[in-house]
Amino acid sequence: MFLIWSNKKMNERYGQKPQFLYCHDNSHYPLSVVFFSGLGSTIERQHVEEYRTFCHQNNVSFMALDFTAHAYKYQKNEPQDFGMNHRLSDALNVLQNELKNKPFIMVGFSMGGKLALDVSQQLKNQTKALIELAPAIELSRYQWYDNLNLMVQKKLNALGKTNPESKTFENLCVFAQMLKAVKGHLLLKEPVSYGGNIDILHGMVDKHVPYQNSLKFKKNYVPQAQVAILPGESHHFLQPHSRQVIFNTLANTIKMVKGR
Repeated sequence: MFLIWSNKKMNERYGQKPQFLYCHDNSHYPLSVVFFSGLGSTIERQHVEEYRTFCHQNNVSFMALDFTAHAYKYQKNEPQDFGMNHRLSDALNVLQNELKNKPFIMVGFSMGGKLALDVSQQLKNQTKALIELAPAIELSRYQWYDNLNLMVQKKLNALGKTNPESKTFENLCVFAQMLKAVKGHLLLKEPVSYGGNIDILHGMVDKHVPYQNSLKFKKNYVPQAQVAILPGESHHFLQPHSRQVIFNTLANTIKMVKGR
């Protein structure tokens, strides 16, 4: 039922709706790194392969869970739950079946950061550290979220007039539905109970999730967190220097956890 990293590099599980997409290298290192993709990301992208290679170089297992899963190319044109109602339960099921009781470090990107935080509060003993990359936690509490919705709607209106049959328009429609559905789930309904090591990295020119969001998240919920704001970086950490900062942070975290 649970499939491993293969030549296709990913597999789907259809056990419940929504479908949940993930990959696992099935290596036998005692420590794992688990990556949670963002709302518009998929685990097919090159950066996931970079994480896998990096983890093997550091003698840790690698696993990636896809936030979008059923959307985009995986969409079956059936009624979908675009929110996060089942994301946490699905993630917990996959982790418990794949990793059993093994310890792991979680890396959560954007809205995947909220899912990683939720998992950390459910699996405190197994979660040895948490790295948040431009996390969308609490995003919908601020005007920034409404601005993001407005930007997506403007793009939809423009494409609807010029190219409504395009794949880009179809994907943007899916993204808009998902963005609307996750609004309430981005809010923290109670204090953060995970007290372990947390690193937060955020780009200074992020137009999707402004870096101030991470500063507020640290101040209001996780004062123990270390925050690094990266000058000139956008939401997706595309600059080589920023990616090096991410991997340096992960390397230091791996050393810290192994040294305990």
